[in-house]
Amino acid sequence: MPKIKIPSSISIGAHSFRIRYHSSDSLKDDGLDGVINHRTQVIEINSSRSPSQQMEAFIHETLHGINATYAKSDLSEHQIGHIAEGLAQVFKELGIELDWGCFAEKAKK
Repeated sequence: MPKIKIPSSISIGAHSFRIRYHSSDSLKDDGLDGVINHRTQVIEINSSRSPSQQMEAFIHETLHGINATYAKSDLSEHQIGHIAEGLAQVFKELGIELDWGCFAEKAKK
């Protein structure tokens, strides 16, 4: 299966967003799979979720960044969720997985 390596940061427009892959209490307590903070430019993904939930969350939060940067269209949370779920399904059907390996290596150090 092809894997997409998730880097420690991604660019959305002129902005660089740091990726955090963890299972902190703040994500677990709120029942979140992921979150994006435009002010601090951080995307957080809950590492305790299943691979399919992690993929959907990464796509979902990235879409929020793309929407805010390029579209300025006020897509609703519901609309972003449906688009992300659809893209995650396509990736799954293509046999594409996300590789969070660089985050596991950092955790070991």
